[in-house]
Amino acid sequence: MDIIKLVRSEEKRIIEYRRYFHENPELAGLEDNTVAFICKELDSFGIPYVNVDKGGVLATIDSGKEGKTLLLRADIDALPIEEDSCNFAGKPKPVVSKVKGVQHACGHDGHTAMLLVAGKILNEIKDQFVGKVILCFERGEEAAYNVRYLLDYMVKENIKIDAGFGMHISVQETNGEITIQSGPLMAGMMVFDIKLIGKGGHGSRPDQSSNPIDCFAAIYKGIADMRMTRINPFEPLTYSICNLHAGSKANIIPDELSFSGTVRYYNMEDVAYRFREGMLEVVEETAKIYHCKAEYKIPSGSLPNINNDVLTAVARDGIGKLFKSDIIEGEPWMGSESFAYYSLLFPTVFVFLGVGNEEKGILAGVHTSKHDLDEDQLYKGSCAHISYALEYLNRDINIDYEKTERSIKEIFEELGYPIS
Repeated sequence: MDIIKLVRSEEKRIIEYRRYFHENPELAGLEDNTVAFICKELDSFGIPYVNVDKGGVLATIDSGKEGKTLLLRADIDALPIEEDSCNFAGKPKPVVSKVKGVQHACGHDGHTAMLLVAGKILNEIKDQFVGKVILCFERGEEAAYNVRYLLDYMVKENIKIDAGFGMHISVQETNGEITIQSGPLMAGMMVFDIKLIGKGGHGSRPDQSSNPIDCFAAIYKGIADMRMTRINPFEPLTYSICNLHAGSKANIIPDELSFSGTVRYYNMEDVAYRFREGMLEVVEETAKIYHCKAEYKIPSGSLPNINNDVLTAVARDGIGKLFKSDIIEGEPWMGSESFAYYSLLFPTVFVFLGVGNEEKGILAGVHTSKHDLDEDQLYKGSCAHISYALEYLNRDINIDYEKTERSIKEIFEELGYPIS
């Protein structure tokens, strides 16, 4: 069976899907039209599915033969970014968001298109594998942790899944390179949101005020110092303050200041939790010194994506049968991905598809107004989903894995995203 030939025959469909999603983006948790489109296409393919409230779509391809169950996942939401219509020279004019202030700036349009076509073909060749494939189209990856509704549904409905595979586009890799590597791949994330309440006044008499800006400056230095004084220098850690608001005029000391940002890491216990503990101490003690009150939200951090070694080997073998010369090992990303949460219930592997193209000028990073992707490489993503599914389902594989003993509800409550 020639998988590349099968996918190439559907390449026009992949690109048409991608362009539809790109032109009609919807923000996290609001993807109703996108879900309706996905369901309509699944109906046309004859693939049964369930639309999980607030979670997304789970579609099942059953070979009719007893075997393992593999989940293939795509995310479907967009970002609150106004797209630059001139992303690169020669960009196809129709492929620009039609929704003001909303853009598929992280490749989810490509992810969804690739998985839809992979699902169509897998359904047509289900005599070639044993077991089941579940197509997962996840809502709210960017902002809302809607994955919690999918995981909660899987637990309540006793849906047994043996492994999960996901793919993300990357402009850091070019011309269809596929990054497949064991171990750490994408970082965990901790979000902090802090308000400092002081006492405002006239700029000429700072002694009569409690300036929250002074307090913030001391906190900023204290947090920076923690990187060297609390965290093992051999452990990856980045943090950024990305949002800062205070004051309205040059001669008025404000009453309040608020700031927020994120921490990224791979080690939850020795890095994330230690950093959080230190941040709380710095904020609380510094606020006292500067006669301010601190109000804050610093929930427990999200999980990093750690690829299972056995499933990584399966990916190299399966995808390598089609694109061996394109497989590379890249650097782990410090960005975060909700795909990590599927590993609470079953082992997973996540890979990157290179959609950058220097000749076409497609180099802008994700989450930017100029971001785009090379559509000529999307067929490789559909091929990778199919070849991975066949390789995994048709092999005898033993994986040493234990799913979490904690409830999904408890885990997401700690994150600040309760399951309602």
